[in-house]
Amino acid sequence: MHKPLSIAVLVTTVVLAPTVALAEGSSSYPSSAEQIQPAAVSDPQEFTTKAAGAGAFEIQSSQLALSKTQNADIKAFAQMMIDDHTNAAAVLQTAATAQGKLTVPAYLDADSAAKLQKLQAAGTADFDPLYVQMQTDAHVDAVALFSGFAQNGPSGPLRDFAAQTLPTLRMHYQHALSLPH
Repeated sequence: MHKPLSIAVLVTTVVLAPTVALAEGSSSYPSSAEQIQPAAVSDPQEFTTKAAGAGAFEIQSSQLALSKTQNADIKAFAQMMIDDHTNAAAVLQTAATAQGKLTVPAYLDADSAAKLQKLQAAGTADFDPLYVQMQTDAHVDAVALFSGFAQNGPSGPLRDFAAQTLPTLRMHYQHALSLPH
């Protein structure tokens, strides 16, 4: 009768352990975006789906940050996320269509939706550090995704998009590391 609980604890520990380690502070993050290991993604549809979802989360969470934070540095970062990721979403749509009529989802995946709900529920004192952590985590994932596809994806507009967007994502990561946690 205790096996389901044990499995749940094991799954929770394995799934959440990296997040908990990263939550302890920015020292757990690579000091440079170039140190982030590329993801093993070469399928154009998988890349498109993940890139669109990541961008949508960064836009929506940053729109929320504009209304919830009082920190000028975080507001400036949030506005940059909205501007840059809105532009990237438009370029992604064009590249995905040119690559071969790939589907670009217009919704958050379940994990991103849960993170957004957590941000919405965060109190004033908890919002800023949670937002900064989530943006830093999101940019670790984005840099890994885009660098992996830029290296391993098939030639074409989508791979070009990944390679051209990667420097901006690396800059976002470095900026996120500099924000107050």
